[in-house]
Amino acid sequence: MKHSIYTSEKGRLEILNHYEQYLNSFDFEVERAFVDTSIGKTHVLMAGPKEGKPLFIFQGGNCINPMTLSWFKPLIKNIEYMRLTRLVTQDIVSKREFQLRILALGNG
Repeated sequence: MKHSIYTSEKGRLEILNHYEQYLNSFDFEVERAFVDTSIGKTHVLMAGPKEGKPLFIFQGGNCINPMTLSWFKPLIKNIEYMRLTRLVTQDIVSKREFQLRILALGNG
């Protein structure tokens, strides 16, 4: 797998499937979107009302985006706070293959 962050096709598929399973495990709505940045389109996940003030969460490790969002479940469950806030997390740049896969599927 030349020019890839994955060492095998099997490993790539396992990570991509884990990403989707993680998203499907949430008991709250998660919206996907692509935003334009200076380095190209970036895939983001969002939870909370569209009119809420955005709170951007930047992960500091090499983990999948849904895992980052899951760390804020207690905040998401706080109805009073979440009616005012929209959490936004982004896929890290090195996860470009995932971003391109989502875009190709028409989910972005």
